Amino acid sequence: MRIDDAISPEVITKLQSAMEKWSTSLDNYRTAKLWLLYMHLVEILRAFILSARTGNWKMYLQSLHEMLPYLAASGHHNYVKSLTLYLTYMEKLEDIHPHVYVG
Repeated sequence: MRIDDAISPEVITKLQSAMEKWSTSLDNYRTAKLWLLYMHLVEILRAFILSARTGNWKMYLQSLHEMLPYLAASGHHNYVKSLTLYLTYMEKLEDIHPHVYVG
């Protein structure tokens, strides 16, 4: 098997569906659900750090958007309010201020 075959979209889709099946099979186990949630949170933080280091604007906004429910659930209402407003303006930055938007 070549490396191109291993990273083809079909193989990745199969792996993602197998992972989703596996994670739904663990819904009855509290510790497993906790670890899956933890891995998801770490994934969001890794995307946030990667986007900040590489300057990937779309990934940066997406990772901030994915943080919103967890900030709300943890009671950080001021962060949620401010971040929602920030995301609203930053998602329109390309249209409102094209001279500032780099892409």
